[in-house]
This record gives sequence, C-alpha cells and structure tokens, in this order.
Amino acid sequence: MISATDEYLTLAAPCQAELTEQRSRSHGYAAPCASQAHFRDLLAHAMIAWPGASHYCYACRLGFPSHPLEHHSDAGEPSGSAGPPIAGALASRNLWNTALIVARYFGGVKLGIPGLILAYRRIACLTLDAGQIVPRRPMCSRTFSMSYAAYNLLEHHLKKLGGAWRNTIFAADVRATARLPRAHADAFDHAARAAGPLPAPGCPTWQNE
Repeated sequence: MISATDEYLTLAAPCQAELTEQRSRSHGYAAPCASQAHFRDLLAHAMIAWPGASHYCYACRLGFPSHPLEHHSDAGEPSGSAGPPIAGALASRNLWNTALIVARYFGGVKLGIPGLILAYRRIACLTLDAGQIVPRRPMCSRTFSMSYAAYNLLEHHLKKLGGAWRNTIFAADVRATARLPRAHADAFDHAARAAGPLPAPGCPTWQNE
C-alpha cells in the first residue's frame, strides 16, 4: 500500500493539443480525474467536443494513494497501438489521478502499428506538455461541533497542519468541517481531544477526498 503521506503529481487544469500526421488529425485532451465516474464524464466531454472521430482512445491512472488503478483502451485500433503509448506518457511523468483521451480522425493513409504507436505517443506528450503539472496531497475532512474557544484554538493547529475550516456555522456553538492532508488527521484528532470539541452528531469518521 502506498503511504498517504506521499505527494503525487497531477495536472492543475484540463489541457489539450492537436496533431496532424499523414492527413489523420488527432485531438488530445487531458485533465485531473478523481474517479472512474469522473473519467466517464471526461470521455463524454471529449466525444461532444470532437464528434464523429474514428477512435476515442484513452488512458487513466486513478485512485492514488489508497487504491491505485491504471487502465487504457485502444478503442478499436490494433491491439497495443493506442492505449499503451498514451498510458506510457502518463507514467513517464509519474502522473496520478489524471486521464488522457485522444480523438483521432482517420485521414486515409494507414500508418501501420509502429506508426500508430508513434502518433499516439506524440499527441499524448504534446497534450501533457500543454498543461501544468503540480504536486497534490491526499486530503480528508471531518465535521466537528465545538465551543468558540475550541474553534479559535484549533484554527491555529489546522493552519499549521496545512488545512482549513469550511462549511462553518456560528450559532450557540460552532459547527465546522476540518479539511487537511490525510497524513495529519491523527495529529489533528490529538489536538481536538485536548481542546474539547466532539465530532458533530451523526458525523462519520474522516472522509477521504
């Protein structure tokens, strides 16, 4: 199992590129991707953005760090000619929680398997080169109910651990959600026990994001 303390690399935002070789036009689209359901949305977006393509080939590396999963598809191209070179572009940059989709319009000139591998590798690399790669840390969140004094005290601890309060409600007491790097959840729990707040009624334990 990969440690939750590890940072990982992903894209800061979606990016895209275009490449024409031997009259065949390829559009590459890459984006941060949180889950398999999110990937299906990204694939649907690519199919709308570039309708009628001959193939929509892809690769994704998801689930870091708890359940890392790598998947790719040739989407009807000869076996191994599209998905693996796209996946290789992601792996060579050590990107996780990222998807890369290539919509290719066949231009009438057959490239052969070596030519296809080269073409898909080129558009995948061009697409990733168009984006910004950034480090991320696995995060988690949990909701607490506490006094104002405990809220002010824990805000200092939360900032020091790289986190912040969100969804804060000020009433007779304070109800707020702590969001911080997963690696520091135990340290925050220790500070919370010392300060006196309790998890909000019905609130589950730390939720991975």
